[in-house]
Amino acid sequence: MGSPKVESPFAVQTFTGAITGTPVSMGNPHFVVFVHAFPDDWQSLAAQIQKQPCFPEGVNVEFVQVMSANAIERVRTGAMRTFADCFFLGKQRGDG
Repeated sequence: MGSPKVESPFAVQTFTGAITGTPVSMGNPHFVVFVHAFPDDWQSLAAQIQKQPCFPEGVNVEFVQVMSANAIERVRTGAMRTFADCFFLGKQRGDG
């Protein structure tokens, strides 16, 4: 993998309104959306974001919730939200 490429945030339109995210790439594209709480319809929103014309090759969509100064929780497109998606001090909980 190369160096991460982080671009400027921008908004995309969904059926429920605009969602702002940050494009990030380490060789494959991601659209990272920071949220205060995970939306109940996160899978539907992610599917709508993936179909945006600004992502002609597709995109991984990640919703990230900051839990504290040392912890985040994230859900990624195509995955169920699990305890393994909690990160603490840069280490993923549940990775042994």
